[in-house]
Amino acid sequence: MRVQSSLAFAICLSLAAACSQNTGNGPPTDPTKSYALSDVGAAVVTMHPNDVKQFTVLLSEHVSDLNQAAADAGAIVLDGGASDAGPSDAGAGNGGGVANAPIHFEFDNEDPAGAQIDHADTTTAANGTASFKLTAGAKATFKVIASWTGHPEVSPVAFSIQVVNIRKLLQIVGSAQVRVANDAQSATVTMPFSSSIGLKVQLLDQDTGNPIAGDTIAFTLPNTAPLTLSGGTNNFSVSLTTGATGNAQVFLVSSTTATTGILVTAQDSAGGGAVTYSVTVQSNASGGSCTSSAQCDPGQICVGGTCTTNSGGGSCTVGNDNGCPFGYVCVNGTCQPPANPNCDPNNPAATCPAGDTCQCVGSPGAQICQCEPACNPPCDPGQTCVIVGNTGTCVSPAGVVPDLTGIWYTRHTFSIQQALPAFVQTIQTIVRDIDQVIQGQFFTGFWSWLNAIVQAVINAYVPTWVTTIIEVLDDVGTIFSNLRSVGSMRVMPGSPTDHTLFKGTEVWTSFVFYWLPLCNGQIGGNNYTPACARFDVATTDATDPGTNGTCAGQSLPTISVQIAPFTGQIVQAGSTGPWTFNVADRRVQMKMGKLILVALNLLISYLTPYSCIEDALACSPGNTCLLDCPAFGTFIEGVTNGILPAAVAEGICDAAANVAGGLLTHFLETVTFTADTIDFAGHAVVTTDSSATADCSGGAGGPCASKLGNDNYDTDLQNKTGHQDGWWSGSFFLGAIGCTPGSTSNKCMPGAWEAERTPVQ
Repeated sequence: MRVQSSLAFAICLSLAAACSQNTGNGPPTDPTKSYALSDVGAAVVTMHPNDVKQFTVLLSEHVSDLNQAAADAGAIVLDGGASDAGPSDAGAGNGGGVANAPIHFEFDNEDPAGAQIDHADTTTAANGTASFKLTAGAKATFKVIASWTGHPEVSPVAFSIQVVNIRKLLQIVGSAQVRVANDAQSATVTMPFSSSIGLKVQLLDQDTGNPIAGDTIAFTLPNTAPLTLSGGTNNFSVSLTTGATGNAQVFLVSSTTATTGILVTAQDSAGGGAVTYSVTVQSNASGGSCTSSAQCDPGQICVGGTCTTNSGGGSCTVGNDNGCPFGYVCVNGTCQPPANPNCDPNNPAATCPAGDTCQCVGSPGAQICQCEPACNPPCDPGQTCVIVGNTGTCVSPAGVVPDLTGIWYTRHTFSIQQALPAFVQTIQTIVRDIDQVIQGQFFTGFWSWLNAIVQAVINAYVPTWVTTIIEVLDDVGTIFSNLRSVGSMRVMPGSPTDHTLFKGTEVWTSFVFYWLPLCNGQIGGNNYTPACARFDVATTDATDPGTNGTCAGQSLPTISVQIAPFTGQIVQAGSTGPWTFNVADRRVQMKMGKLILVALNLLISYLTPYSCIEDALACSPGNTCLLDCPAFGTFIEGVTNGILPAAVAEGICDAAANVAGGLLTHFLETVTFTADTIDFAGHAVVTTDSSATADCSGGAGGPCASKLGNDNYDTDLQNKTGHQDGWWSGSFFLGAIGCTPGSTSNKCMPGAWEAERTPVQ
């Protein structure tokens, strides 16, 4: 009995010891393993009074002879390289987080100045993590200590907290026309006559670098300046609220007065200093030298290096059209619109200018067809040439033909969803790859057990703006489904006798895109184009467009848009119906793939610390990009007790992030579309205004037209009403798709437009 009692007593003591390790102190320790308590994320943190932040620690275990086990598995070479050698389950069950362990949080000896911890004691989750929330008090410096209760042999973790009063930093966000100083506190702006340009600022926390939302930014300019600010209660002062990214943007509109050194000031009303823009408005008068039409007066074009108000006239070399704008030909040493003498009798509208018909002579099979005036002799002033079939008849309308001549400011929208499917599908695939990387799928072979830990804590090493980039990439199909442009056009008489015929030239000064999250939720209803969501990409029509900043040390392209001259005819529905401007075939040439890259880079510059996607995703040793690989490497070294050095873990992280980032940047650099042209035609209802006769330059005597189309053109297009005015249809970047521009066939993509006599934004 004594032997049995002694044995039972020994068993009870053993069980008691085991139970004492498990009760209140978590799972029993294993003498063959070592344990480590590590901080997840930054251990040194700056906060502001009343800020609330969550802090996390990880309790992990691994075999004591892990280094030898790793060598046996051949899983890693501790000189910076890694391999997948060894069985895929090497080390299985030999590491990971410790669950159900009691963790205690407390302030160190320093005075926390009113800071509070939401709970002092908790237990680790299944992945070995435990967290607490800290509410900062007054300005102070102190530490919070995390320890494993009852295990003093495991080193505690200290979070160093510095509570400081918030310091705001207001900075200017640059663009092609806004050149920012190195300190981002001032900028120079150059803009042409009667144009608009976005002035954007970003408000940041000077200590944390985080954007500050909800502050009011006031933009002001002298009330004597020949400039105005859009969107305010008056023309010289506008107040806007910063969005989730800390951005606020106002549009500056210039007049036809040249000026230099006009200061626009942007200031945070809640503190944060002020920034200034020095604005110069300049334009080359007719005959001035130029390299692009943006340097000329609105409605002028740059022909042969000279600003001109007519549809040609620039000098050129006979037989070589390179010295002429897109769509012009060199005739007798002068740039002129193409004569287009040949035509197709089965499709005259697609091959002849407005007002002409296709007239053929000769026997069938040997015909010669040429574009001829439909009404010959030409109609008398005030009459309209009405074409039925191939025959034109002069009729006298009840009213006088409206005068369209002069300068117009234009806005266009082209619905290009049909051109995007392959592009969007590839982007979505890349987004999935990036998602996988930031979920922590780094390690293979012996070290694969670390992925479970990494997946639980990786968010601590992913910068906040990375999720924004993923959100942008998820939305590329929406961002680029509509191509919007802003520009100016000059309309001139198309015939000395037929006042229903017109010809025109147009220059696009920028493309406009919208990303609704920029508004921080401050939108509602069917507002597809709120000002807070807008960002513009400047354009040029120069044949040698130059560059638009740099990315990763490489020059970014400037978007060149070549627009051919066009013709149109104004017609009336019946004797009392509205006048409509019918525009014949138009062609715009540009590289949509380059525009997508430049537009995304511009948006990334607003949302991240980087100027372009490649910089944001090109991870390298010591560079925080898609992931904070340096901090991640330090964390892994702590989890493995130094057996997996920080430099090696950082290298693995860099390699994984580079694969994801490289896929995206390479794809964007090589995006191409079936065609580099927009081919379209359409019409717009004409609105006249007898008080606006000074805006017309044709001298035809009719009432001056004040508007083409209407203000709802874009909304009607987005709502698919089918009644948008003005109206375009054609083939957008898809080449020949069986679409005759201007047709209502479902093979044609829809568009819409509006033109006004005053600058539009």
